[in-house]
Amino acid sequence: MAHVPMDDIEQIWNGIPSKSWDAMESYLINAKGKPEGISDTLVNMMLDFIPDWQDQPFPESPVELYNFVNDRLRMAA
Repeated sequence: MAHVPMDDIEQIWNGIPSKSWDAMESYLINAKGKPEGISDTLVNMMLDFIPDWQDQPFPESPVELYNFVNDRLRMAA
């Protein structure tokens, strides 16, 4: 089962100035293919799911984002 580590979530959180699914999607697209940071496997997986998450309010903290993303990935497994 896929799991996004908290350090990756914090990297995403700190990298998006406006807290929204669109900003997260843009951040992940830019992170793709870089040797450092979040693995491309996790980037691709989250990019696949973001359209399904768009109807949910964006989490208000890194911990909420961590719980949201990992709960959704667990449900999809």
